[in-house]
Amino acid sequence: MSELRLKREVYDKLTLEPVFAGGKLQVQLSGLCDSFAVKPLGAYLDGVAAEIGRLGLSGVAIDVTRLSLLNSSSLKQFITFLRPMKSGDSECKVEFVVDDQNPWQRRCLAALARMCPNAVSLRDVNGGGPGGNPSQRLRYASATPNPTRRS
Repeated sequence: MSELRLKREVYDKLTLEPVFAGGKLQVQLSGLCDSFAVKPLGAYLDGVAAEIGRLGLSGVAIDVTRLSLLNSSSLKQFITFLRPMKSGDSECKVEFVVDDQNPWQRRCLAALARMCPNAVSLRDVNGGGPGGNPSQRLRYASATPNPTRRS
């Protein structure tokens, strides 16, 4: 297997760090994905896509557990990155590693899993199930009105 061409990059308050071990690629994001990070994030994800193709990888893990902000413009960069998977041009699988102690991470990235259900998955770094933190699910479930219940 070839050496990884991606390197650790720091842009303003965002750090992107690739880890390539055992034939698997993981990209660790830390800091802030704010308006200053949009273009660098998009360019870095282009590089990730190129490495996936060059190395013939079947998937990549993107770890956002150390990310404290992901704005909508940065989220759009992930949508662009996932477009080949959604259209069927790429069979790559993407696993977003989230920390369910920061519920915004799963809520934000769940939209990507719904957009590409066959290519995108979410995994809690703390070992929670694919549905997320059970206490969060119960809290949301109890707030949902029961349509069959009479008032």
